[in-house]
Amino acid sequence: MNIRPIGTVSTIKQNNIKKNKTGINFSGRLTSLVNPLLNTTNTRIMNYNPFINGIMPIEKRDKLFPKDEKYRRELANSLGITDQKKLASIVGHQELKEILKNSKPSNFNPMLDENGYPTNPDFCINLHMHTKYSDGCFEIKDLLEQAQQYAEKTSRPILISISDHDTLEGTKEAIKLIAGNPEKYDKILFVPSIELNAKYQNPSITRAEVGHNYAFQLELLGYSINPFNPKLNAFIEELKDSNSEIVTQILDVFQEEYPELKISIEEAKSIKKSDNGNRTHMFYLGSSGIIDDIKSYLHSKADSITDKTKKDEIRAFINEYFEKYRQEYGSRNVMPKTPNIKEAIKILKSDGFGFVGIAHPAKIDLNGAKEIGNSSLKKIISDFYIWGGNAIEYNYQYPGAENNKGYTDWINSINEFCDTKYPCIIKAGGIDNHGTSIFKR
Repeated sequence: MNIRPIGTVSTIKQNNIKKNKTGINFSGRLTSLVNPLLNTTNTRIMNYNPFINGIMPIEKRDKLFPKDEKYRRELANSLGITDQKKLASIVGHQELKEILKNSKPSNFNPMLDENGYPTNPDFCINLHMHTKYSDGCFEIKDLLEQAQQYAEKTSRPILISISDHDTLEGTKEAIKLIAGNPEKYDKILFVPSIELNAKYQNPSITRAEVGHNYAFQLELLGYSINPFNPKLNAFIEELKDSNSEIVTQILDVFQEEYPELKISIEEAKSIKKSDNGNRTHMFYLGSSGIIDDIKSYLHSKADSITDKTKKDEIRAFINEYFEKYRQEYGSRNVMPKTPNIKEAIKILKSDGFGFVGIAHPAKIDLNGAKEIGNSSLKKIISDFYIWGGNAIEYNYQYPGAENNKGYTDWINSINEFCDTKYPCIIKAGGIDNHGTSIFKR
């Protein structure tokens, strides 16, 4: 890896800064060595914390984070806005990295009371929320207003993002609302994001060894991305078209084999399922669990068959079909066009903005992990980092984890591995909301 210090050689000599093992952090961030917020023996911006010091005027933030100024300019151009200050609430990747580096785990945990309202005064960050545009229930306007009200009540900003599955429409709407009335949302720091379904294929595992294709399904979070990036939007549309095609093919197979089931894709889309008490759509074309949802839908149709022998026959056929699907694509929720991690990172950062994290690492479906040992997730994280990944959802609020020692031990082992092996990985976090509260899942 070719590492070079920040700034020019002459700048470094003028400031009498020498390269050594413990002095300079060769992070690659381009910042001024004479800025008062910088530690001159470590190029990290020190103590940048808008939750304590308040949101800086946009002019100062632009100087501190020049790439973010360019980022907001690109967003403004996409919206046809001439006054870039209307996007002061939007947080670019340089600023976000510094905020997260100066955050602490309690900033992500609301510690709810019996009414579902935060009791933890430190809570001020939620970088994982879903809306009506994917598998959530939130209207964008309601989400923003709820965040602003909380920030006003606590007298400090709140850092939030919309990270819908494989769609940018909710994030686009939020940016437009903020730009249309920036004073209304002046206590919000908003991070344009997406949660993208991806796969990991371990090159050391062959089909011959395990008897089928082998892949792990996981989700990546793109933070401070440009939701108007034409290349990214084209990729997502292609993904949805492919998903639509495979869903139609699967349902056609079952309708042809068992016409008595009266299968309809329109019916499947209209059915809702319960997610932690929230009623969300059974599946949509960007869902990370779309294959599981289709399988559930087909089993529900089989339940309508009164003849037990026939019902058992249909159920067996469903299970056999989806086991063959898993063997073909390596994991039950991997679709034909699901990108691998390396490809996903490349497309999310294709216009030079944003950074990428692994979502809820302890929830990754380590399908068949016994076949390769317990080091599988560590291998995924290592390759993710090599391929340009920057963050782990270290502070994800796992539901029920506090009551499951085995789960918390697994979470802690992942975090310990990242701290030891990759201490420069950014620790992100969020609640993974699917309902109509920014405080709970």
